[in-house]
Amino acid sequence: MRPHQSCPPISSPTPPSEKALLEAAQWCVTFADEDVSPDQRRDFERWLQRDDEHGRAWEAMRSTWSAFSSAEQPGLGKTLEYTFQQERVHRRRLLGKAGGLAILLLSLIPAGWWASGTPAPHYLLADHHTAVGERNTVVLEDGSELTLDTDSAVDIAFSQKRRSIELLKGRVFVEVAPDSQRPLEVVTPEGSVRALGTAFSVQRLRQAGAPSMRVAVYESRVDVCPRDTACQEVDSGHGGEVSHGIYSPQALDLTQQPAWTAGTMVLDNRPLNEALDALARYYPGVLRYDAAELAPLRVSGVLPLDDMDKALDVLARALPIETQRFTPWLISVNRKKE
Repeated sequence: MRPHQSCPPISSPTPPSEKALLEAAQWCVTFADEDVSPDQRRDFERWLQRDDEHGRAWEAMRSTWSAFSSAEQPGLGKTLEYTFQQERVHRRRLLGKAGGLAILLLSLIPAGWWASGTPAPHYLLADHHTAVGERNTVVLEDGSELTLDTDSAVDIAFSQKRRSIELLKGRVFVEVAPDSQRPLEVVTPEGSVRALGTAFSVQRLRQAGAPSMRVAVYESRVDVCPRDTACQEVDSGHGGEVSHGIYSPQALDLTQQPAWTAGTMVLDNRPLNEALDALARYYPGVLRYDAAELAPLRVSGVLPLDDMDKALDVLARALPIETQRFTPWLISVNRKKE
Protein backbone atom coordinates (compact mmCIF):
# COMPACT_ATOMS: atom_id res chain seq x y z
CA MET A 1 0.00 0.00 0.00
CA ARG A 2 1.43 3.41 -0.97
CA PRO A 3 -1.31 6.01 -0.24
CA HIS A 4 1.26 8.63 0.74
CA GLN A 5 2.53 8.77 -2.86
CA SER A 6 -0.79 10.06 -4.16
CA CYS A 7 -0.48 13.66 -3.00
CA PRO A 8 2.27 15.98 -1.75
CA PRO A 9 2.99 16.47 1.96
CA ILE A 10 0.84 18.98 3.82
CA SER A 11 2.22 20.39 7.08
CA SER A 12 0.21 21.59 10.06
CA PRO A 13 0.87 21.44 13.82
CA THR A 14 -2.84 21.08 14.71
CA PRO A 15 -4.02 17.45 15.02
CA PRO A 16 -7.14 16.60 12.96
CA SER A 17 -10.38 15.25 14.38
CA GLU A 18 -11.10 11.52 14.43
CA LYS A 19 -13.89 12.06 11.88
CA ALA A 20 -11.42 13.59 9.41
CA LEU A 21 -8.95 10.82 10.15
CA LEU A 22 -11.61 8.22 9.38
CA GLU A 23 -12.37 9.83 6.02
CA ALA A 24 -8.63 9.99 5.27
CA ALA A 25 -8.34 6.31 6.18
CA GLN A 26 -11.08 5.52 3.68
CA TRP A 27 -9.14 7.37 0.99
CA CYS A 28 -6.08 5.34 1.93
CA VAL A 29 -8.13 2.20 1.30
CA THR A 30 -9.21 3.61 -2.06
CA PHE A 31 -5.64 4.38 -3.12
CA ALA A 32 -4.50 0.94 -2.02
CA ASP A 33 -6.22 -0.28 -5.20
CA GLU A 34 -3.87 -0.05 -8.19
CA ASP A 35 -6.81 0.78 -10.48
CA VAL A 36 -7.96 4.19 -9.20
CA SER A 37 -10.20 6.00 -11.66
CA PRO A 38 -9.75 9.65 -12.70
CA ASP A 39 -13.14 10.42 -11.12
CA GLN A 40 -11.96 9.02 -7.80
CA ARG A 41 -8.81 11.14 -7.96
CA ARG A 42 -10.89 14.24 -8.69
CA ASP A 43 -13.21 13.39 -5.78
CA PHE A 44 -10.17 13.03 -3.55
CA GLU A 45 -8.82 16.43 -4.62
CA ARG A 46 -12.22 18.04 -3.94
CA TRP A 47 -12.34 16.40 -0.51
CA LEU A 48 -8.81 17.58 0.21
CA GLN A 49 -9.63 21.19 -0.72
CA ARG A 50 -12.99 21.29 1.05
CA ASP A 51 -11.51 21.79 4.53
CA ASP A 52 -8.03 22.51 5.86
CA GLU A 53 -8.59 19.74 8.40
CA HIS A 54 -8.78 17.19 5.56
CA GLY A 55 -5.23 18.08 4.60
CA ARG A 56 -4.08 17.58 8.18
CA ALA A 57 -5.81 14.19 8.32
CA TRP A 58 -4.25 13.06 5.04
CA GLU A 59 -0.83 14.21 6.23
CA ALA A 60 -1.30 12.16 9.41
CA MET A 61 -1.96 9.08 7.27
CA ARG A 62 0.97 9.86 4.95
CA SER A 63 3.28 10.43 7.91
CA THR A 64 2.18 7.19 9.54
CA TRP A 65 3.09 5.08 6.54
CA SER A 66 6.29 7.04 5.92
CA ALA A 67 7.29 6.46 9.53
CA PHE A 68 6.71 2.73 9.25
CA SER A 69 8.64 2.44 5.99
CA SER A 70 11.63 4.43 7.28
CA ALA A 71 11.73 3.37 10.94
CA GLU A 72 14.92 1.53 11.79
CA GLN A 73 14.11 0.51 15.37
CA PRO A 74 14.66 -3.26 15.76
CA GLY A 75 11.44 -5.15 16.35
CA LEU A 76 9.23 -2.11 15.68
CA GLY A 77 6.73 -4.10 13.60
CA LYS A 78 6.26 -6.77 16.25
CA THR A 79 5.97 -4.19 19.02
CA LEU A 80 3.27 -2.24 17.14
CA GLU A 81 1.40 -5.43 16.30
CA TYR A 82 1.32 -6.45 19.96
CA THR A 83 0.44 -2.98 21.24
CA PHE A 84 -2.52 -2.39 18.94
CA GLN A 85 -3.85 -5.94 18.51
CA GLN A 86 -6.65 -5.64 21.06
CA GLU A 87 -7.86 -2.26 19.82
CA ARG A 88 -7.82 -3.47 16.22
CA VAL A 89 -9.86 -6.59 17.06
CA HIS A 90 -12.39 -4.57 19.04
CA ARG A 91 -12.90 -1.96 16.33
CA ARG A 92 -13.33 -4.61 13.67
CA ARG A 93 -16.03 -6.19 15.79
CA LEU A 94 -17.78 -2.81 16.05
CA LEU A 95 -17.62 -1.93 12.34
CA GLY A 96 -17.48 -5.21 10.44
CA LYS A 97 -14.84 -6.69 8.18
CA ALA A 98 -15.44 -4.17 5.39
CA GLY A 99 -14.07 -1.38 7.57
CA GLY A 100 -11.23 -3.41 9.02
CA LEU A 101 -8.43 -1.90 6.94
CA ALA A 102 -9.49 1.70 7.54
CA ILE A 103 -9.85 1.06 11.25
CA LEU A 104 -6.44 -0.61 11.29
CA LEU A 105 -5.01 2.62 9.88
CA LEU A 106 -6.72 4.65 12.58
CA SER A 107 -5.50 2.36 15.34
CA LEU A 108 -1.93 2.71 14.05
CA ILE A 109 -1.94 6.51 13.85
CA PRO A 110 -0.64 7.00 17.44
CA ALA A 111 2.25 4.67 16.66
CA GLY A 112 2.96 6.55 13.44
CA TRP A 113 3.17 9.83 15.30
CA TRP A 114 5.48 8.18 17.81
CA ALA A 115 7.74 6.67 15.16
CA SER A 116 7.96 9.90 13.16
CA GLY A 117 8.38 12.22 16.15
CA THR A 118 5.16 14.14 15.33
CA PRO A 119 3.18 15.18 18.45
CA ALA A 120 -0.02 13.12 18.86
CA PRO A 121 -3.29 14.50 20.23
CA HIS A 122 -3.27 14.26 24.03
CA TYR A 123 -6.36 12.07 24.21
CA LEU A 124 -4.76 9.30 22.11
CA LEU A 125 -2.10 8.96 24.79
CA ALA A 126 -4.56 9.14 27.70
CA ASP A 127 -4.66 6.60 30.53
CA HIS A 128 -8.05 5.41 29.26
CA HIS A 129 -9.89 6.28 26.05
CA THR A 130 -12.71 4.92 23.91
CA ALA A 131 -13.22 4.91 20.16
CA VAL A 132 -16.32 6.22 18.43
CA GLY A 133 -19.13 3.74 19.15
CA GLU A 134 -17.32 2.20 22.12
CA ARG A 135 -18.01 2.39 25.87
CA ASN A 136 -15.77 1.03 28.59
CA THR A 137 -15.95 0.60 32.37
CA VAL A 138 -12.73 0.79 34.37
CA VAL A 139 -12.25 -0.09 38.05
CA LEU A 140 -9.76 2.36 39.51
CA GLU A 141 -7.17 1.50 42.15
CA ASP A 142 -9.37 2.84 44.98
CA GLY A 143 -12.37 0.73 43.91
CA SER A 144 -14.23 3.55 42.16
CA GLU A 145 -15.82 2.65 38.82
CA LEU A 146 -15.45 4.89 35.81
CA THR A 147 -17.57 4.38 32.69
CA LEU A 148 -16.36 6.17 29.57
CA ASP A 149 -18.90 7.05 26.91
CA THR A 150 -18.16 6.96 23.19
CA ASP A 151 -15.15 8.98 21.98
CA SER A 152 -13.96 9.87 25.49
CA ALA A 153 -10.60 10.07 27.23
CA VAL A 154 -9.33 10.56 30.79
CA ASP A 155 -6.06 10.80 32.68
CA ILE A 156 -5.92 9.49 36.25
CA ALA A 157 -3.80 11.09 39.00
CA PHE A 158 -4.13 9.53 42.47
CA SER A 159 -1.93 10.45 45.43
CA GLN A 160 -2.05 10.12 49.21
CA LYS A 161 -4.02 13.36 49.46
CA ARG A 162 -6.23 13.50 46.39
CA ARG A 163 -7.93 11.55 43.63
CA SER A 164 -8.14 13.41 40.35
CA ILE A 165 -9.63 12.42 36.99
CA GLU A 166 -8.89 14.79 34.12
CA LEU A 167 -11.62 14.56 31.47
CA LEU A 168 -9.85 15.28 28.19
CA LYS A 169 -12.87 14.74 25.95
CA GLY A 170 -16.32 13.13 25.92
CA ARG A 171 -18.33 11.98 28.94
CA VAL A 172 -17.78 9.85 32.04
CA PHE A 173 -20.00 8.35 34.72
CA VAL A 174 -18.29 7.92 38.09
CA GLU A 175 -19.36 5.68 40.96
CA VAL A 176 -17.11 6.85 43.75
CA ALA A 177 -15.61 4.60 46.43
CA PRO A 178 -15.86 6.57 49.72
CA ASP A 179 -12.61 7.93 51.13
CA SER A 180 -13.03 10.76 53.63
CA GLN A 181 -9.32 11.60 53.46
CA ARG A 182 -9.15 11.89 49.67
CA PRO A 183 -12.00 13.64 47.86
CA LEU A 184 -12.40 12.54 44.25
CA GLU A 185 -12.73 15.19 41.57
CA VAL A 186 -13.26 15.28 37.83
CA VAL A 187 -11.38 18.18 36.27
CA THR A 188 -11.97 19.97 32.95
CA PRO A 189 -10.78 23.35 31.61
CA GLU A 190 -14.18 24.78 32.55
CA GLY A 191 -13.97 23.72 36.20
CA SER A 192 -14.20 20.67 38.44
CA VAL A 193 -16.72 18.41 40.15
CA ARG A 194 -15.76 17.18 43.63
CA ALA A 195 -17.36 14.36 45.63
CA LEU A 196 -16.70 12.11 48.62
CA GLY A 197 -19.09 9.20 47.98
CA THR A 198 -21.57 9.58 45.15
CA ALA A 199 -22.48 8.77 41.55
CA PHE A 200 -22.39 11.49 38.92
CA SER A 201 -21.58 12.19 35.28
CA VAL A 202 -19.53 14.91 33.64
CA GLN A 203 -19.55 15.76 29.95
CA ARG A 204 -17.46 18.19 27.92
CA LEU A 205 -19.39 20.03 25.22
CA ARG A 206 -18.91 22.76 22.67
CA GLN A 207 -22.08 24.68 21.82
CA ALA A 208 -22.18 27.72 19.58
CA GLY A 209 -18.40 27.64 19.56
CA ALA A 210 -18.10 27.91 23.35
CA PRO A 211 -16.82 25.05 25.56
CA SER A 212 -18.92 23.96 28.52
CA MET A 213 -19.14 21.26 31.20
CA ARG A 214 -22.42 19.43 31.88
CA VAL A 215 -22.97 17.76 35.26
CA ALA A 216 -25.66 15.33 36.44
CA VAL A 217 -25.83 13.93 40.01
CA TYR A 218 -27.40 10.50 40.42
CA GLU A 219 -26.63 9.84 44.08
CA SER A 220 -25.68 11.92 47.15
CA ARG A 221 -24.23 15.35 46.26
CA VAL A 222 -21.24 17.06 44.67
CA ASP A 223 -19.56 20.44 44.65
CA VAL A 224 -19.49 22.00 41.18
CA CYS A 225 -16.63 24.47 40.97
CA PRO A 226 -16.44 26.69 37.88
CA ARG A 227 -12.92 27.85 37.21
CA ASP A 228 -12.06 30.99 39.24
CA THR A 229 -15.48 31.21 40.94
CA ALA A 230 -17.06 29.79 44.10
CA CYS A 231 -18.24 26.18 44.29
CA GLN A 232 -21.93 25.29 44.44
CA GLU A 233 -23.40 22.21 46.10
CA VAL A 234 -25.62 20.13 43.81
CA ASP A 235 -27.92 17.44 45.20
CA SER A 236 -29.01 14.11 43.74
CA GLY A 237 -31.49 14.46 40.89
CA HIS A 238 -30.07 17.80 39.84
CA GLY A 239 -27.40 19.05 37.53
CA GLY A 240 -26.52 21.86 35.22
CA GLU A 241 -23.94 23.38 32.93
CA VAL A 242 -20.80 25.41 33.46
CA SER A 243 -20.04 27.88 30.69
CA HIS A 244 -18.05 31.15 30.68
CA GLY A 245 -17.28 30.57 34.37
CA ILE A 246 -20.96 30.46 35.39
CA TYR A 247 -22.92 27.45 36.67
CA SER A 248 -26.53 27.29 35.42
CA PRO A 249 -28.60 24.72 37.37
CA GLN A 250 -31.15 22.45 35.74
CA ALA A 251 -33.79 20.17 37.27
CA LEU A 252 -33.29 16.69 35.87
CA ASP A 253 -35.37 13.51 35.92
CA LEU A 254 -32.62 11.05 36.76
CA THR A 255 -32.75 7.30 37.43
CA GLN A 256 -30.08 5.38 39.36
CA GLN A 257 -27.74 5.31 36.37
CA PRO A 258 -27.66 7.09 33.00
CA ALA A 259 -29.22 5.11 30.15
CA TRP A 260 -26.17 5.48 27.89
CA THR A 261 -24.09 3.28 30.20
CA ALA A 262 -26.43 0.42 29.21
CA GLY A 263 -26.30 1.30 25.50
CA THR A 264 -29.66 3.04 25.17
CA MET A 265 -31.04 6.56 24.75
CA VAL A 266 -34.38 7.39 26.38
CA LEU A 267 -36.37 10.21 24.76
CA ASP A 268 -39.51 11.86 26.08
CA ASN A 269 -40.97 14.25 23.51
CA ARG A 270 -37.53 15.48 22.51
CA PRO A 271 -36.60 17.18 19.22
CA LEU A 272 -35.56 14.71 16.52
CA ASN A 273 -32.44 16.79 15.87
CA GLU A 274 -31.38 16.21 19.47
CA ALA A 275 -31.73 12.45 18.99
CA LEU A 276 -29.75 12.53 15.74
CA ASP A 277 -27.04 14.67 17.32
CA ALA A 278 -26.65 12.05 20.04
CA LEU A 279 -26.69 9.10 17.62
CA ALA A 280 -24.04 10.79 15.47
CA ARG A 281 -21.63 10.66 18.39
CA TYR A 282 -21.78 6.85 18.29
CA TYR A 283 -21.46 6.49 14.52
CA PRO A 284 -17.91 6.19 13.13
CA GLY A 285 -18.85 7.95 9.91
CA VAL A 286 -21.01 10.88 8.78
CA LEU A 287 -24.69 11.07 9.74
CA ARG A 288 -26.01 13.84 7.49
CA TYR A 289 -29.35 15.65 7.89
CA ASP A 290 -30.93 19.07 7.39
CA ALA A 291 -31.57 20.41 10.90
CA ALA A 292 -33.94 23.13 9.68
CA GLU A 293 -36.03 20.63 7.71
CA LEU A 294 -36.35 18.25 10.67
CA ALA A 295 -36.73 20.91 13.39
CA PRO A 296 -40.54 20.54 13.82
CA LEU A 297 -40.32 16.79 14.50
CA ARG A 298 -40.23 15.41 18.05
CA VAL A 299 -39.84 11.86 19.29
CA SER A 300 -40.42 9.66 22.35
CA GLY A 301 -39.05 6.18 22.90
CA VAL A 302 -35.91 4.15 23.54
CA LEU A 303 -33.17 3.92 20.92
CA PRO A 304 -30.19 1.55 20.86
CA LEU A 305 -26.84 3.30 20.71
CA ASP A 306 -24.91 0.30 19.41
CA ASP A 307 -27.03 -0.38 16.31
CA MET A 308 -27.40 2.66 14.05
CA ASP A 309 -29.57 0.85 11.47
CA LYS A 310 -32.02 -0.30 14.14
CA ALA A 311 -32.16 3.12 15.79
CA LEU A 312 -32.89 4.86 12.48
CA ASP A 313 -35.48 2.20 11.62
CA VAL A 314 -37.30 2.93 14.91
CA LEU A 315 -37.30 6.65 14.10
CA ALA A 316 -38.48 6.06 10.51
CA ARG A 317 -41.44 3.99 11.73
CA ALA A 318 -42.50 6.72 14.16
CA LEU A 319 -41.83 9.81 12.06
CA PRO A 320 -42.17 10.96 8.42
CA ILE A 321 -38.49 10.48 7.63
CA GLU A 322 -36.44 8.19 5.39
CA THR A 323 -32.79 7.18 5.45
CA GLN A 324 -30.27 6.44 2.72
CA ARG A 325 -26.92 4.71 3.17
CA PHE A 326 -24.44 5.74 0.46
CA THR A 327 -21.32 4.02 1.81
CA PRO A 328 -20.44 2.23 5.05
CA TRP A 329 -19.44 5.67 6.32
CA LEU A 330 -22.26 7.97 5.12
CA ILE A 331 -25.96 7.96 6.07
CA SER A 332 -28.45 10.63 5.06
CA VAL A 333 -31.71 11.30 6.96
CA ASN A 334 -34.40 13.31 5.16
CA ARG A 335 -38.00 14.26 5.70
CA LYS A 336 -40.37 12.33 3.44
CA LYS A 337 -41.83 14.30 0.58
CA GLU A 338 -45.57 14.77 0.92
